[in-house]
Amino acid sequence: MENYLIATHGNLAKELINTLKLLSGEALENCQTLCAYTEDRDPETTIRTMIEQLGDEQQLVVFADMFGSSVSNFFMEYQTDPRIFLITGVNVDLLINVILLNQELPLVQRIEEAIQQSRDRMLLIMKGKKDE
Repeated sequence: MENYLIATHGNLAKELINTLKLLSGEALENCQTLCAYTEDRDPETTIRTMIEQLGDEQQLVVFADMFGSSVSNFFMEYQTDPRIFLITGVNVDLLINVILLNQELPLVQRIEEAIQQSRDRMLLIMKGKKDE
């Protein structure tokens, strides 16, 4: 079973999950949030408990806001755990493509394709006025 955790600084994680629920119309019961440095006073303990409760056949896909940040670094001690996937640079497009779409694809393939699609869709559409 796949479980998803959106882990960010501040309340961004809650707002991302709210947006995902709005767009999908689904409850998303297998999605959790970790809003570091807000109500989650001790993110490391929260993470440790969550991973300890993860069953052998379960997988946890973690979406963190930034690579190299304290939030993503909390998960680095679990990098050899085959049940855990850490993705940085979370955005709505990425969440939709991993959590909601293409569920028939293997998880790793779905993640890799979603990351590439998110990169491809990040565009500078308008350059604005040139500074004079």
